[in-house]
Amino acid sequence: MRPSVQSITAAFVSTPPLPNSLQQIAAHIPGVVYQFLKSADGSVRFPFVSASCEQLFGVSATSIEDNAQVLMRCIHPEDCADFLQAIAKSEATLEPWHWQGRMVLPSGRLIWISGASRPALLPNGDIIWDGLLMDITPSKEAELKLLAAKQATETALLSYKYAVESSSHAISISNAQGQHIYQNAAFCRLFASPTVDALNQGGGVGVLFADPLVYEDVLVTLKQGRSWIGEVEQRSCQGRLMQCLLRADVIRDEVGEVIGFLGITMDITQNKKIREERQRLATLVENSADLIGVAHKEGDILFLNEAGLALVGLPDEATAKTHHLSDLILPEDRAAYQQEVMVAVMESGTWQGEFRFRHFQTGATIPVDLTVFMIHSPDTGEPLGLAVMSRDIRDRQRSEAKLKRQAENLRKMLHKLQNTQTQLIQTEKMSSLGQLVAGVAHEINNPVNFIHGNLAYLNDYTEELLTLLRLYQTHYPEPVAPIQTQLGNSDIEFIQGDLPKLMKSMTLGTVRIREIVQSLKVFSRMDEVGVKPVDLLEGIESTLLILKNQIKPAANHPEIQITREYEPLPLVDCYGGQLNQVFMNILSNAIDALHERDQGRSHLDCQAHPSWIKVTAEHRTQENWIVIRIADNGPGISPKVQSRLFDPFFTTKPVGKGTGLGLSISYQIITERHHGRLTCQSTLKEGTAFVIEIPCHPPARRLK
Repeated sequence: MRPSVQSITAAFVSTPPLPNSLQQIAAHIPGVVYQFLKSADGSVRFPFVSASCEQLFGVSATSIEDNAQVLMRCIHPEDCADFLQAIAKSEATLEPWHWQGRMVLPSGRLIWISGASRPALLPNGDIIWDGLLMDITPSKEAELKLLAAKQATETALLSYKYAVESSSHAISISNAQGQHIYQNAAFCRLFASPTVDALNQGGGVGVLFADPLVYEDVLVTLKQGRSWIGEVEQRSCQGRLMQCLLRADVIRDEVGEVIGFLGITMDITQNKKIREERQRLATLVENSADLIGVAHKEGDILFLNEAGLALVGLPDEATAKTHHLSDLILPEDRAAYQQEVMVAVMESGTWQGEFRFRHFQTGATIPVDLTVFMIHSPDTGEPLGLAVMSRDIRDRQRSEAKLKRQAENLRKMLHKLQNTQTQLIQTEKMSSLGQLVAGVAHEINNPVNFIHGNLAYLNDYTEELLTLLRLYQTHYPEPVAPIQTQLGNSDIEFIQGDLPKLMKSMTLGTVRIREIVQSLKVFSRMDEVGVKPVDLLEGIESTLLILKNQIKPAANHPEIQITREYEPLPLVDCYGGQLNQVFMNILSNAIDALHERDQGRSHLDCQAHPSWIKVTAEHRTQENWIVIRIADNGPGISPKVQSRLFDPFFTTKPVGKGTGLGLSISYQIITERHHGRLTCQSTLKEGTAFVIEIPCHPPARRLK
């Protein structure tokens, strides 16, 4: 192991003093001349130390020669290991010893020492170093200062480089001749320029300018020693055009000479678009005919455009800023504004609907289409304020009211036209039918009356002939041969008994035909014009007689039972033919409904639950009204269909089996022509009843 300083200094041994001539030489050498001896047993000592050591270390040469520890313990603790390592290396290799380190003098002063010596191996195995110790404190301090300054400079340069490289702005440097010599990472990204050499090979910085004249102007300005700043259109190395903000400055040396140019470029393409968009938006807001405003989220107004100021009667924006959004609302609507509008905006972020503003000068009510929505921060999403847009809808409301009135008038006219059309159609149909029925009745009535009138004579003549025949049989019982032959061929006795019956049957047939003809005449009422006193029961019976063929049983449907409950009725002032038409429509619908229902039932079911129609008539003497009720036990009518029963052209029958006009016309005849009422009472699966109510003497003005 290498000895420590303590062990080396403890092994000091005395040696003879050096010759006086050596001391004289040492006295003229700057620094401290010394000899350092290390014995084979490991002990060390200073055989010689020049007198200048006292001036350098503040310790006498004698004290060091007497005790090496006096000098050794002045070595700075942090440099001691390095000192011992240098001695051990020189001892092992016998190479010159060199060391620089700090020493702390007995006075406390810190100095830098530079030591150098050359070792020599003595015959007895000792090693002696002859060397020189010099004070290098001034040069070392200067060196340390330079090193510190260099380190500070390097640190600053690194910081500057980091700042430049990490900058989001594109930074480039050109030399005094304008040649591109540096570009940061942002420059590479913005202009798609991978390296300085690549850009120079492509034509230099000038190719980045869309307009070469702008580049020339920049160079001229810089060469005049002035800065240049402005917006320019530039293109990347890949040809992408962009709007940029360029600042170009001159770089000078210590004496002020221009040594280069610095360019800082920022891509403002998006910002310019946003700025232009904001400008357009601001123009739209200012020129909008609608109210547009912005407020704090609490509601205090921050901005109101010119149209908004004019709408609510405020003189200027400064006055508007003294108000709250709720101040724009009509006072009686403010509670609804807070409870409805603001609650919706706070919960969902927006509200849209109609509201009412007030005019600050006149107090007039201003109906508006109002939209209120929350403005949120694009970064945090936090609510920043409220935006308000509204449009004066007074003109629109007036137009809507006018259109509503026009639409209502058109609806009434259309309804009236439909009614008139249906009346015309049905009147024409009924007129044609009445003419046909009257014509048929007339044509049938004439021959039937002729036959019926002659049947009485024929009956008398027949009775006389039969009486004469019986007398011949009594007084001439034995007729001649030809008569006997004819009697044998004829059944005289049968003829005598059946001929009166035949005459009676023919008479009954003609009576029946006359009754049918009379019913047709009563139903058509073609012989009556205008309002006449009419027996309604006669009209009902004539209608039932006409429909008798549909009521009696047939192959595809059973018989429909007809029940009558009539009270004595007075004559009613009415259009008899039109009321017969009503009876016909209602009875026909009832018959059709029963037939349709019976087609789906079994024979036994039809026998157990026969179909029926019940007609009742009563006279309400107190009101002097007639009430006729036509009821059936059919399938009934749903409430949905009931609500449209009397609409023109509404029908539930298949195409070709109904026009949808019957009940509509019946309703008009009863309600409009006779000032009455027609209602329907129906329950599904139980039946339907139509109730006709008309006054016995309706107002003449309603019977025109």
